[in-house]
Amino acid sequence: MRSLRRKMNYRGQSIEIFASIGIAYFPDHANTWGDIFRAADLALYRAKHAGRNRTVAFDPAMRIAAEHRFAVLGTVRSALEHDRVVPYYQPEISIETGEIVGFEALARVVGEDGRIGMPAEFVSALEDPDVGRTFGLKMIERVTSDLQNWLAAGLDVRRVAINVSNLELRADDYSDRIIGALQKRGIAYNRFEIEVTETAAFDDNIAAIGRNLCNLAAGGISIALDDFGTGFASLTHLKSLPISRVKIDRSFIRNIVADQESRSIVDAIVRLSHSLGKSVVVEGVEDEAQFAAVRELNSDVAQGYLFSRPVPCEEVATLLLRHTAQRLARPVQREIPDNFGGTVIRKAS
Repeated sequence: MRSLRRKMNYRGQSIEIFASIGIAYFPDHANTWGDIFRAADLALYRAKHAGRNRTVAFDPAMRIAAEHRFAVLGTVRSALEHDRVVPYYQPEISIETGEIVGFEALARVVGEDGRIGMPAEFVSALEDPDVGRTFGLKMIERVTSDLQNWLAAGLDVRRVAINVSNLELRADDYSDRIIGALQKRGIAYNRFEIEVTETAAFDDNIAAIGRNLCNLAAGGISIALDDFGTGFASLTHLKSLPISRVKIDRSFIRNIVADQESRSIVDAIVRLSHSLGKSVVVEGVEDEAQFAAVRELNSDVAQGYLFSRPVPCEEVATLLLRHTAQRLARPVQREIPDNFGGTVIRKAS
C-alpha cells in the first residue's frame, strides 16, 4: 500500500494510486486455490464496502455474511420476476391544517409465503447494479399505476414521494424514464416527488446525477433531501442540488421533547431551510408531545406512526376518508380578539 501510494509524475501531471486489498492466508483460511481465492475476494469486498483504499484480512464471518447476501439477492430476484415488489404508503400531514398533503411510497418485498419483507431485510441486494435498477423501475411502475388509479377514482392524494438511490440516478436516461412514466399515465409532474440522500453530491457520477435532478426539477417534479442532519454534507446539498423540501431525520425527533440539543438542532434546520425557501418535513412523529414540539418550531409537514403506519395501496382510500372524518370531528381552535386588545382562544366543533 505504501508503494502504491507514492505519487508518480506522468507527462507533467502528478498521479496518485489507491487500492483496496483483500488478504487470505493459506492454509489458515482455506487449503485449495479456489477456496483461498474466494476468501481473498470476500475480504476485498469488505475493504471496498468499508470505504476503499485499505487492506482487510479474511474472517470466517465474512463467508456467512456472503451466503446471507446471496440468499437475499435470490429472494429479491425472485420477487422481481414474480411481481412481488410492492409499495406501501405513509401519509404526510400538514402541521397547520391537519390535512393529508401527500404520501411517501415505501418499498416492500412479499415472500413466497406471503410475509411482508421490510427494507432492512433486502436493502443489501439493491447494491447489485442490475437488481438495484430493476427494483427502482418496478417501484416507479407500481407507484405511478397506483397514483393513476386513485386520481381516476376521484381520490386526491396530492403528491406521492418515492425514494431513489444513487445507482438509479447515475443512469443518463433516468429523468427521461420518470417523465415518460408520468406522461404515459397522464399524471401532472407536480404530483410526483423523488427523495435523495446526501451521498448524491459525493457520488463518482455526480455530473449525471446533477443533470437528472435538474431535468426533473425543471419539469416541476419536487426533489426532497431525505434524512437531513445525519451527515456532514447536507448544507452542500442545499446549495448545489435543486432541493425543494428538507426531511429531518427521525433520530432528532425521537428525543425532541426531553433533549434540548435535539430540539435546538431541529429549530436550526427549520430556520435555515425556511430562509432558503425550502419547506420542512419531520419524520418519525410517534406521539402528541413530539407533534406539539415540531409544531412549536414551525415545521411544515409531519410524518410518522402518530398518524398512520404505512399501508398497501388498497387501504389508502379508507385512510383518506377516515382521516378527513376525524379531522372534521375535532374541535377547531380559533383566535378571537377581546375588548381589551388581547386574544381569547375558543373552541368550536
